Amino acid sequence: MPCRFEHEPQWPCGLSRTLLEGLFGLLCAQLLNIMCSVASRRLTARLASIIALILSQLLLLVACGGIPQAPMQPDLAGFDDSATEALPGLADNEPPQDLLHPGDLLDIEVIGESTWRGESIRLGQGGAVSIPVVGSVQVAGMSLADATVAMTEAARRFELQAVVTAFLREPTGRTFSVNGAVVNPGVYTMFTPVRVSEALARAGGGLHSIVDGELVEQADVDAGKLIRNGQLIPVSFSRALQGDAHHDAYVYPGDVLYVPSSRARRISVLGEVGKPTVVAYREGIRLTEALARAGGLSGDADGGDVRIVRGGLATPKIYTASIDDLMAGKGRDVVLAPGDVVFVTEHWFASATDVIRRLTPVLAAAAATTVLGK
Repeated sequence: MPCRFEHEPQWPCGLSRTLLEGLFGLLCAQLLNIMCSVASRRLTARLASIIALILSQLLLLVACGGIPQAPMQPDLAGFDDSATEALPGLADNEPPQDLLHPGDLLDIEVIGESTWRGESIRLGQGGAVSIPVVGSVQVAGMSLADATVAMTEAARRFELQAVVTAFLREPTGRTFSVNGAVVNPGVYTMFTPVRVSEALARAGGGLHSIVDGELVEQADVDAGKLIRNGQLIPVSFSRALQGDAHHDAYVYPGDVLYVPSSRARRISVLGEVGKPTVVAYREGIRLTEALARAGGLSGDADGGDVRIVRGGLATPKIYTASIDDLMAGKGRDVVLAPGDVVFVTEHWFASATDVIRRLTPVLAAAAATTVLGK
């Protein structure tokens, strides 16, 4: 997995890069000498352990040397974070025109020599009404007045003095959808003009849950989107809920309001902690709080080397922070970012033991191959 270092690597224990390269070469030479001896005698379990320990030391020197310190405030430059992009709102925020839509229910009456009082007639999906004797008349997208004129003209093809009256009984074709992490997702009818804030309220608002006695938002309202005819309308749901008229836009028939889940705005705390967990992100949350919610550091934890992985999996940034320094009054309690992964490493001796446990079977198999190939 590629990663990017934002600063010059901080090499451990104040050692220079040149000295570390020398140590690396020395260890490699030791390893080479030991491996040469394998060709002449059977590899013992103790020898395999020594080789594994040297390998683990090499890995520690390479892996621990190039991790920069975590910045005090998260720097998200270079990452795709559309949720934080400033949206301008709408300068001209007009309600939708009062037009007919497929699905609307009309009361229609044809007056003439033989008056016909029709039952309620619903506009079909194609936008037409089907009137007995008169036939099908296309009225979708018209005002009720213009639709009445169109139906009268169609009726006069059969009766010269015919007059048509029409009333809107139910505007059931004027609907919008609220989807995503809301309490009641679905399709809603606009009987009167509706704004974004009212549309979200009618859907019950964003999902939430109770975790450890605390209310946790499961909806990322900041990243909500208003989509109209396949186009994104540049309004912020958060500012709409705060009463900003430029963002509390009128909803149009056919609009879709989407509220994403806040999962991408959570913080994962893994490794040597009391209880690996996922913590809900909120602005300003710090490393110590996330670790506290995960039960604190375990007995094998290396408080001086807490890793923070930030950004997408393709090109993450990796930082290190020291809880030991913080407790001693020398460190910084860094502010975490949405989606951060906090990984608490083990002490060096625990890591070495783990490496030995993992590599011993492999080295034993290699030794057996060498002996058989003599």
